Formats: sequence, C-alpha cells, structure tokens
Amino acid sequence: MTDTYLNENILFTPFAGIGKISFMSEEKDIISALGEPEQREIYYYNSPSETNGEQFVPTEPIQYSVNLYYSNIAVFIGYQDERFQGTSVHLDDLILDGQRFSEVYKEDVLDLLENYHNKNKLRFICQTSYTESTNEECYEYDNIGLTIWYAGNDITNICVMTPNAWEM
Repeated sequence: MTDTYLNENILFTPFAGIGKISFMSEEKDIISALGEPEQREIYYYNSPSETNGEQFVPTEPIQYSVNLYYSNIAVFIGYQDERFQGTSVHLDDLILDGQRFSEVYKEDVLDLLENYHNKNKLRFICQTSYTESTNEECYEYDNIGLTIWYAGNDITNICVMTPNAWEM
C-alpha cells in the first residue's frame, strides 16, 4: 500500500470520521470505501435471548456489533435492538491536526492532544487508566471520541468514534 493511501485512511476528523469512513457509516458504506474485509463477525455484548422454561425471551436491550477486519484496521458497527448506534474504528496509527502519531514520542502525542483541545476551544478531558495484566496505559479523550493504549512508549491500539455514540 502506498503512503498516500495509508495517510488518507488514518486521517482523523473528530466528530466526523477517519479517512473515508464516517462514524455514521454502516456495513455497506465501509465495504464500499475499503472493499471486502478479510474477516467478518457478529459479536454479542449480551445474550440475544434467554430461556424462560421452554420459550426464548429477548433480553433488553440486545447489543451487538458487526466487526469487519482488514489488514491494518478493524471497524465495529454497533447496534442496540437493531438500532444503529455508530461506527468505531481500531487501528495502530493516526493523523490528527497534520501530525502522524507514529512519528512522534508518546509525550508529544499527549501534548498535541491537549493543544488540539485548546486550539479548538474544547474542554480538555483525559481519563487515564492502567491495566496491569497487559502493562498498558489507556488515555481516553471521550469528548472527541479518541482512546489510545500504550505499552511503554509504543501505541498498541487506537479507537476513534463519535463521542459517547454507543452509550445511547
């Protein structure tokens, strides 16, 4: 893949999308933009039904995602009771405000994000957590729909989506 193609597909526009993918894109839109995925799965966040004696009873609400996996990107399309919630994209690199994250140090990415908030007059909110089992730090910028995981100074995952889209 060319650098131009990769750069176009990792260009993050908060509240709108990443590359050719809008956060309001559904499966057909993703496939139109990226082609057929290497793998497709449906993942249920809760059981779609429970047994009540002999009869199946739907649980409320039924939440699931259609997950499309490509070589350098994973796209999760969320639903609750068949109602579209939004699209999230997982990848290992990102361009925001002209800066490619993989080209700078972790501290520079964190500074860039704080400066981005200030420049765009957005309230700066960053929640951090640490997962001991994976030795990962997580930085959540929920107000712009960005989460970044680091193992040491290396990015292990980036997730972008419409802020709070899946919390309807």
